[in-house]
Amino acid sequence: MAHDGGVLRHVWLRDFGAFLPESEASGRFWSVGSGADRGGRWRRPGRLIRDLEAVGLLVVIAVASALLLLPRGDDGLLGLPELQPGELAPRTVRSVHTFPVVDPVLTRDARERARANVLPVFDHVLGLWRTPVARLEAVFASVTSSVAKRPLAAHFGIEVDPRTLGALIESDRPSAVLDAASMLLEAAFQRRLVSDPGLLAGHGSVTVRSIDAEGQVTGERRLLVEGKGEVLGPNQARALVDTLGEERLGHLNPRERAAVSRVAKSFLTPNFVPNAQETLRRRQLAWQLEKPRAVLVNQGDRILRAGEPVTDRELLFLNALR
Repeated sequence: MAHDGGVLRHVWLRDFGAFLPESEASGRFWSVGSGADRGGRWRRPGRLIRDLEAVGLLVVIAVASALLLLPRGDDGLLGLPELQPGELAPRTVRSVHTFPVVDPVLTRDARERARANVLPVFDHVLGLWRTPVARLEAVFASVTSSVAKRPLAAHFGIEVDPRTLGALIESDRPSAVLDAASMLLEAAFQRRLVSDPGLLAGHGSVTVRSIDAEGQVTGERRLLVEGKGEVLGPNQARALVDTLGEERLGHLNPRERAAVSRVAKSFLTPNFVPNAQETLRRRQLAWQLEKPRAVLVNQGDRILRAGEPVTDRELLFLNALR
């Protein structure tokens, strides 16, 4: 709108949506469009500068917002270089949140304990006494001549001296002698006979599998072996046979009784044997079944201390935090 005769002419400032006096408007703009060109854009001398100022302000706001989102103080990882074990930490770093991390050291220790807790496995083979008794019966039943029975004994795997075997064969009551030998062998093999007591050294308990004559596992139990006489070594087993002979063979004469005891002792063989393969299998399984152990890193926990060497454990937490 414009009016002559001293009335202020007003122009419409399209960019600002307001009316200003023409004199004021003309002081702020290079030119004021009139007539057909009033629809054009007003030209301002500081428009470019103001646009740049607005863009700069937006950049400042964006950077400030980003910085506000970063961890405060020494908690951040921004600019932290890749570190190696033994390097000095350039600054202190704390956890910005709570998180779990699998600890390989704790996991390894837990798995080692699980493996060590698996008891060694021993197989208790039952019925071994039947084999030597069958050999003795075969010797007695094969021939009737006592002279012929002595060389035949070696054929059947009876490792006793001829005089001892002769005392058995020449007895006038062979059935009683055989029954006595069978009784001693069965009683001895009911115990657990081991080739070397040192195999049980350091083990307060072991796992015992009962194995029948067909080699099948018929049972399993935990056995306490320290100081209870549950397992006998070779010398203890021979002493047991002598004791049983004195206690149970009173119906035989001294020569027969001594011969039966000697024969029984010659057939003693370990029936309680370590099963290293089964022990290893169970320990490997225990290792595999042990779950990984994790530790909880809480928000604010210190991970690195400035100036101190970086450890493997600290690197583990740092990498998990990244």
